[in-house]
Amino acid sequence: MKKLTKIALTASFVLALAFTFSCSGEDGTSCMVDPKTDGSGYDVICGGVNVGPLSNGEKGEPGATGANGEKGEQGEKGEKGEKGETGAAGVNCAVQPKAGGYDVLCGGVNMGQLSNGEGCAITTDASNSAYYLITCGSTSGQLAKAWCGATAYDPAKITCNNGILKFSFTDNRDNKTYKAVKIGEQIWMAENLNYNASGSKCGNDNEYTLSYANTSICNTYGRFYDWATAMNLLPVSICNAIPCASQISAKHKGICPDGWHIPSDAEWSALMQFVNPDCSPASTCADAGRFLKSVSGWYENGNGEDKYGFTALSSGFGDYSNFYDFGKEGDWWSTTEYAGEDEDDQAYYRYVYYRSDRFIRDYNGKTALFSIRCVQD
Repeated sequence: MKKLTKIALTASFVLALAFTFSCSGEDGTSCMVDPKTDGSGYDVICGGVNVGPLSNGEKGEPGATGANGEKGEQGEKGEKGEKGETGAAGVNCAVQPKAGGYDVLCGGVNMGQLSNGEGCAITTDASNSAYYLITCGSTSGQLAKAWCGATAYDPAKITCNNGILKFSFTDNRDNKTYKAVKIGEQIWMAENLNYNASGSKCGNDNEYTLSYANTSICNTYGRFYDWATAMNLLPVSICNAIPCASQISAKHKGICPDGWHIPSDAEWSALMQFVNPDCSPASTCADAGRFLKSVSGWYENGNGEDKYGFTALSSGFGDYSNFYDFGKEGDWWSTTEYAGEDEDDQAYYRYVYYRSDRFIRDYNGKTALFSIRCVQD
């Protein structure tokens, strides 16, 4: 008998052949597979002889657990905040003996002489509350209560923030309180005027119309005034149509609170040149808009830095009955009329726009309704 060739079959291969196959040799012996009754595999039967079993493939072992991912890198350390400004040095006082008494020296300044048996009195200077008045014998001298940069101030009334003096005051006409700020040698209102002068108007909430009544927009952005109303010149219709420069004083109060006045074109220019010394007088000033605009409230994030606390607002402007560009533009009158030929009804104003870093000088018809900022006398 011919020796059988050994055949290795897997269960899956066998199943694929429908559990049967034939292998013909010279003697024509047939083979077949027979499933085991216990389900563990198959018997291979060749010529009626059980050649051997075929076991089902063993179940593979579970795959190894994946390794943990690498730890993320640590975030960078935040930058350290800027160091605060150094406070002004205190002033020491001393007495130096002299014949018949003493000299009182404070910060190197001779505040007065004391005879034997005399003393010194310290009071607030009635002419300037930023100073103490020290009277020693018959001689008096001033001592600053505090310094903000090179400016003496009274900490009980004014704050110093990053070298900028800020304070609040009350308009005695209607008891409204306003913020104010010192910029260079000028002290400006840091809010738009909201005095309800006859003829002034407010923007209506959620509308593009104007109202004589006070609205929530006015509470934040102030009222609008035509030029003659702002200057407090009567009759309004005449001074809005013809030159009235002869009625404008050097520090023209107009509708500002007591002790304050409406800025002239030259005073606006002084502000621009302090903010950006490269600006020429009476010109549109690059970067001044960015430095003076408020840090929020401008359309399409056209906000500024408010570097000096001026807080220029996007109050828009008006005409006889309509309200324009709220959130996009701010406009402020000056006392100075435009002197162009056949332009008797024009006056200078300043404005800023959401798409620009400039503070722009221009002139416009005096019937336009703009905002007002006052300057301290």
